[in-house]
Amino acid sequence: MNKKIITITSIIFLAAATMYVMLSSLPTNNISGHLIEQLEKSPSQIYKEYKKAIDATNNFDAYLDVMLNYSSVNYLSTIKKMRKSAEEVKEFAFKYEKKFSPKLSQITSITESIENNIAVLNVSTSRPDITGEVRMIKENNNWKVLTDKWEELKKKPTNEGGIIQVEDKLIQASLG
Repeated sequence: MNKKIITITSIIFLAAATMYVMLSSLPTNNISGHLIEQLEKSPSQIYKEYKKAIDATNNFDAYLDVMLNYSSVNYLSTIKKMRKSAEEVKEFAFKYEKKFSPKLSQITSITESIENNIAVLNVSTSRPDITGEVRMIKENNNWKVLTDKWEELKKKPTNEGGIIQVEDKLIQASLG
């Protein structure tokens, strides 16, 4: 019986010593504090980091690298397929993203709602004609972008002085 207790105690001591050696060999920049900080970030905070990283990209491959870091598992296969696209397609997609998607500096507010492991962010920008809805999913305790959808708001038709404006196009009406 004493041998069993000594053996179990030895195993526990050996496991504790191994953990101590492993942890003491890590860099001294408070790894556990960093992990806790990452886990405590809201979907809105993660989305802002994502937008900042996207804004800093200057080519398609850098853009895809950011997407790989911040996108959900469901979207990763699509991103990997994009990397194999023709250069012209990649260039077009990158320029379109940069032109149409608002920059972080243009985001004025984010309204966040969370239900279970899904977050929906309604994003307003300084561009009055653009609104966004971002869906995020919690995977392995990290918020990941599921969809990042931007829509151009359609203007309602008006009739002022015989001019009808529909979707940013002016149409002259006859007041006969």
